Amino acid sequence: MPATDANPRGYFENLNFNKICVNLLKSAGADWWKVKNFDVGRIPSGDLERGKLAGGRLIEELAADQIFALKDPRLCFLLPALRSLFPSPVFVHVVRSPLEVAMSLNERNGFGIAEGMALWEAYNRAALAATSGGPRVIVNYDSLVAEPSLEADRLYQNLEKAGVVGMTRDSDVAIAELVSSDLHRQRSTTRPFSPMNKIDCGPAWLVGISLR
Repeated sequence: MPATDANPRGYFENLNFNKICVNLLKSAGADWWKVKNFDVGRIPSGDLERGKLAGGRLIEELAADQIFALKDPRLCFLLPALRSLFPSPVFVHVVRSPLEVAMSLNERNGFGIAEGMALWEAYNRAALAATSGGPRVIVNYDSLVAEPSLEADRLYQNLEKAGVVGMTRDSDVAIAELVSSDLHRQRSTTRPFSPMNKIDCGPAWLVGISLR
């Protein structure tokens, strides 16, 4: 997925997988911003089977590299329908202040702050439910953009603890080319968000899946 003004260094989302997720949501009358009362049971069976078939082919290609990651916010809602495609996943949750997420959606999409907060809650609740019982690794957005190398070390170590093997950590220079504090453009004036002791609020705006 190409970079935009909203994400100048890219989205790191697979366009083919994104298309599958977009189509599945729309087949149920939903969209990324229209998820009230969404349930995977509303996806027509034919559309779901076609989506799973296409997703399975894509994952087979990615699995040739043994370790891979898929990132798409829609997985927060669609994972229950696609879970069988991932035989041994580790779930990576990126935590960001709900107010900052709402501020970002306000700037990018013109959503009201209340609407943005509601979306944050909906995605977080869905992600927590979908990954319940699975190995989960938390990434703190504030820590990531403030100290990319330190957070990368923590992520690497936690993925290893979760059973992911064969990884190679990028150099600090390579990490700095992708992540830096200038990306933190919406900043809340409230006290710093503390996801590690607020895990019940939900740890995922985005869900990544890494096979081990």
